[in-house]
Amino acid sequence: MTGLRVIASLSGIATGNMGTIRAHLFNASPTAANGLVDQGTFNTLFVDDASKLGTVDFSTWTIGGGGSNLIESYGAPALSPLPLIAGQGAMDLYAILVATGAFTPAAAQVIQAYASATLD
Repeated sequence: MTGLRVIASLSGIATGNMGTIRAHLFNASPTAANGLVDQGTFNTLFVDDASKLGTVDFSTWTIGGGGSNLIESYGAPALSPLPLIAGQGAMDLYAILVATGAFTPAAAQVIQAYASATLD
């Protein structure tokens, strides 16, 4: 994986509508995600360690201008500048987005994550 981007969109959105987010990346569905609910705690578990690829933090949000309806953040891998590499033949990527600071998203705000990768 070479990069991760998170966006939030809503009419009239501002960079203050988002707080700090951490993405936990796995190459298999993490056990800790079972029963995960909105505003619940994400427990990091030893059983998931073998499939954990790393984490990416998002803390700086940018906006295009006064009429924009989208803010975005490009995250930095915890092991930067080393790439996050899955095992040979791995085809799965799971990302659990966790708010690491307090913030209140606007009603109907949409949050999406995007990943980019170099495959060989």
